[in-house]
Amino acid sequence: MAVSNGNMGAALREGIDAFFAHKYERHKLLLQSCYKTVTTKKSWAEFLSLAGFGVMAERALLAQTAHEDPAQGYLVQIRPVAYAKAYGIAEETLDDDINGVAKDFTNMLMESAAETENVLSHVPFNDALTTSGYDGVVLGSTAHPKIGGGTYSNLLTAADPSLLLLEDFHIAIADAQDDNGKQIRLKPKLYLVPTEMAWTAKELLGSSVKPGAMNDSMNPAEGVVPWMSSPYLTDPDMTFMITDCPSGGVEIKRKKPFLRHDNDESTLGKYTYLHMRLVYSYLNPRWTWVCAGA
Repeated sequence: MAVSNGNMGAALREGIDAFFAHKYERHKLLLQSCYKTVTTKKSWAEFLSLAGFGVMAERALLAQTAHEDPAQGYLVQIRPVAYAKAYGIAEETLDDDINGVAKDFTNMLMESAAETENVLSHVPFNDALTTSGYDGVVLGSTAHPKIGGGTYSNLLTAADPSLLLLEDFHIAIADAQDDNGKQIRLKPKLYLVPTEMAWTAKELLGSSVKPGAMNDSMNPAEGVVPWMSSPYLTDPDMTFMITDCPSGGVEIKRKKPFLRHDNDESTLGKYTYLHMRLVYSYLNPRWTWVCAGA
């Protein structure tokens, strides 16, 4: 949209003392630590998984050693998506901009980009029970196929946040196996909850007293894992325990947020464009365990 004197007239008045709205702190990327950033110069990024080997078998004296080929897993192609927004200012508006309003427009454009990234980074979580991933099932599933045969689950029985649920998360993650059945000893990294569950998460993980106890008994869950609430989660009672899985969430960036400025002599306008190409996805469902609320 072009910003002209017509829709900026009030902002150009001499008597304006201050402006409200659009003065918020620049939005932070909430889940930046949960994704590994991968930059690419191609129109898509490719990832190939290797399942490795299974456990070793006992060998009798002079017996032939068993050979095993490392199993190739999934070939995943992820294509970054383009996003763009722009604004234009008439030269007359700049002439009359005695209050310096226009200098904030670029910051507001960057806020728009940050908000877009925050929304996109939550898509894998918001679609955890509805959109299938590269292995043919949704992110939170009881039937993820193993390359070596069989299935595994990263979906817990539906329950609201509680000490028991936190224990179930920790047990399930500690017992996780790779595609050949070897223990991989994952660790919880972040408990992610919607804003509706923020107070409960604070009670569970931030209190030294066991929640609901009548005798001020010690809370065994205090500080065992960091937690964070996010307003970008659309399900009010679905929670996630993100792990330290090394090939979990990925942020594929073809082009970082890029600002370009241009002058149009025919319209006497100054234009600013912001363009980025990126996508948020995951390479290994063991990245997070999922629990829908009861």
